[in-house]
Amino acid sequence: MLDWIRSLGRPGRGDAVVVIGGPYAGQTGVIQLVTDEGRLGVYIDECCQPVLDADQVRRARRRDIGNAARDAKLNDPEAVMRRHEIESRKIGRTGF
Repeated sequence: MLDWIRSLGRPGRGDAVVVIGGPYAGQTGVIQLVTDEGRLGVYIDECCQPVLDADQVRRARRRDIGNAARDAKLNDPEAVMRRHEIESRKIGRTGF
């Protein structure tokens, strides 16, 4: 029971985090990897995927997770093209 309570404060795989130390301070990302040594692989973007110590990150608030997901969708070129295709089909059907 005590181990479970202690684990609540530690970020785990899939959690959104904010980097609070090192050269990536201020960046938000998602934990992709937890090593046996307790280091965390954080996905920030395609270029930045550092492996950081657990004390260099803190869990982001839930509302930040939604913003991160929305921002990722808006910056994905394939998703942008699909949205444009859908919008053009809607315009073609309605005649506007």
